[in-house]
Amino acid sequence: MLQTKDLGLKVDLHIHSTNSDGRNSVSIMVAFGYSVHQLDGIGFAEHVTQDHLAPLKSYEEASDYAKKELPTPFHVFPVAELSVWVPYGKGNKERKVHTVVLGEIEELEKMLRTVNFKDQLRLSDLDEFNLAKILAHPTPPFLTPGSLHLNQFDSIEYSPSMLSTSRGKRYSLLDLFANGFSVVSSSDAHSLGALGKYTQFGSVPQDLRYLIDKENISAVGINGGGYHRGISKMKRSLRDQTGINISFV
Repeated sequence: MLQTKDLGLKVDLHIHSTNSDGRNSVSIMVAFGYSVHQLDGIGFAEHVTQDHLAPLKSYEEASDYAKKELPTPFHVFPVAELSVWVPYGKGNKERKVHTVVLGEIEELEKMLRTVNFKDQLRLSDLDEFNLAKILAHPTPPFLTPGSLHLNQFDSIEYSPSMLSTSRGKRYSLLDLFANGFSVVSSSDAHSLGALGKYTQFGSVPQDLRYLIDKENISAVGINGGGYHRGISKMKRSLRDQTGINISFV
């Protein structure tokens, strides 16, 4: 895990339970994240394909469990994972991507009860709701400059492919920061064994949308925690260009 020295809340905004396609219950995931990975917060970004209210159910279950069973405050974030169509490349092309939306619980519920998920949902259909949009687990083609119009999203989920520039053919992590994009690290965990990636935030503001503003992001996770030859160079570049001082822990 990459972290800065200024430690804050450790939050995983992208987890699944048995309320959608996960293998474990909400309570087990919360308990494991809290006790084993020392998470301070969690977000169950349930899919809406089978039950469009599944994200609300998980939010309520997680909040109730945290209040009753955990000895210290634990933050549950209102999130959902949606499949949406977005402009891709030149012309009128579109591609379907996964997007994690984040906001206040009232706004998330309003969206889930209003949108007809049987229709072809476009990212622009979400503009009427006060929700932040995070591009989930982007593949290398989506990180190619000009391909997916990344500025449609408020933040981008970390992917291992961001560790290299591929000779300028796609955005690296450094490129994203340099171009003003925010990056969050989430596990997309569907089981206990996949938990362990998180974003470390400085604080929790009143408006949860600001959690993904790049000024509040202080950590980016690395898959597997293994060594990558590009990390040392990236650490120096990030420090020199953005002032972000990153170290291994």
